[in-house]
Amino acid sequence: MDSELSKGQQASLESFGVIERQKKEDIRQRNPALDFRNVDNKYATHRIHTYPAVMIGPVARYCMENYLGGVKNLIDPFVGSGSVLVEAAIKGIPCTGVDLNPLAIAISKARVQSYVPKKAESSFSILRKTISDLQSQNIRFEVPTTITNWEFWYNEKILQDLLLVKTAIDNSVRDLDLRLFFKVALSEIVRAASYQRNGEFKRYRIEKEKIPFHTYNVFENFVSIVDYYIKGITEYMRYRSKFPKIPDPDVRLADSRYLSWIEDGEFEGLLTSPPYGDSQTTVAYGQFSRFSLELLNFGFDLPPNQLDHHLLGGKKSGTKKQIAKIESPQLALTIDKIKENDPKRADEVKKFFSDYFEAVEEHSRILSDDSKLVYVVGNRTVKKIWIETDIITKEMFEQFGFKLKGIYYRDIPNKRMPSKNSPTNVKGEQVTTMVNEYVVVMER
Repeated sequence: MDSELSKGQQASLESFGVIERQKKEDIRQRNPALDFRNVDNKYATHRIHTYPAVMIGPVARYCMENYLGGVKNLIDPFVGSGSVLVEAAIKGIPCTGVDLNPLAIAISKARVQSYVPKKAESSFSILRKTISDLQSQNIRFEVPTTITNWEFWYNEKILQDLLLVKTAIDNSVRDLDLRLFFKVALSEIVRAASYQRNGEFKRYRIEKEKIPFHTYNVFENFVSIVDYYIKGITEYMRYRSKFPKIPDPDVRLADSRYLSWIEDGEFEGLLTSPPYGDSQTTVAYGQFSRFSLELLNFGFDLPPNQLDHHLLGGKKSGTKKQIAKIESPQLALTIDKIKENDPKRADEVKKFFSDYFEAVEEHSRILSDDSKLVYVVGNRTVKKIWIETDIITKEMFEQFGFKLKGIYYRDIPNKRMPSKNSPTNVKGEQVTTMVNEYVVVMER
């Protein structure tokens, strides 16, 4: 891009004023039914583990019922905490979920695997006894080397309590599915047990003067969380019992841009909510997950502090060749506008959408000729320029034979996202970032 556009992109930009008016008047439609204000979205296994910027279950269910009717299988290639998979399983739709964040995969598996609730209760009873036995032995546990700078982030007694529960899970829970279930419950409390500041996704420690007064009862909170989760899996399995022949959703740790094990045209439906931008400048999924990954690992081979660098927009190389393939006049214009204010930020946005396009291209490959897709996206602001990701997404998928059925926007009353940020680092100067979400519906 950088104004080095193809002839096709230049021609598209020349008529951009017409496109702009059309999309504002005709393409986007307000759909209040998607708001789901004041609804209970923690039913069944949706209650398992908090996660940033989730698609709530009612939105996923609405999209399946209204935009993806008739699909025989479904994939969510940015699965996050698994909301789409839970709803698909409840409705008896075979489904697959993919994510590059091991914590997301652990949460999703814990939400959608089959359970025998009585067995979970029995295993929990044994686990509580093991915890009690270990407490009586006054063992000091070695801090794993994966937990970096632990003195900065933890009270030593609290960290020892966390390690005791982890050891008890490893020693007493033989069933691997239940072991994952209990570790995800432990993961739920790790951030609260640390010196992490409340309400932040990025790692910020509480004020120094508050540290001597920081307290947290690991054992009481762990028991409370597990009891809460068991109620959820009991409800979930009642739904699942209606479809006894449908297997558990397939959940894979993988990069959404490279789904080599999936055949061309294997899926009829796709429902996902991709990242709104790179982790460094929007939702810091890696930093949010780091406490859990350092303590519990969840099968992550790289250092936990490197996760954000592997997500969309995380690496700054290899952009030029990829960006030249994108036929999106909206993206071209957006990058040119941001570049006028801040060339460095324009390069970061360009890299994110270069990676984003790779994902779109791969998702188009795995979808059948008569498939349906829904991308739930956010239009963020960078350097006071509104990035219209919904239109960019539409234009990208059109390159692969998809046709727009509609873009429906909703308020996001429940999503854990900042509504304002400071674009200029001038004290007190703020702009709105995201107050709406855009549901892009397309068919091929």
